[in-house]
Amino acid sequence: NFAPNSRFSSEFYPEKLPSAIERYQREALHVFGVLDGVLKSREWLVGNKLTIADLAFVTWNDTVVWLNVLETFPEKVDLPTQFPAFWA
Repeated sequence: NFAPNSRFSSEFYPEKLPSAIERYQREALHVFGVLDGVLKSREWLVGNKLTIADLAFVTWNDTVVWLNVLETFPEKVDLPTQFPAFWA
């Protein structure tokens, strides 16, 4: 799970590795984009009902947002605007 690792790395390691932190942040945005693309045309990730895939991403998404993984990202990120299907 890369998103919490990004926050962990930025808080607990004395050496800050901006390139590694930004890599994790960009990967989180990539995942948000993929999920947003899928959820634009359907309500659930797999099939037409709630599955373990949906539940797995709920916890992942909440962790990324709760840990504020994107707070130091060089570009402004507005999840509800940039990824509306994901955010819904």
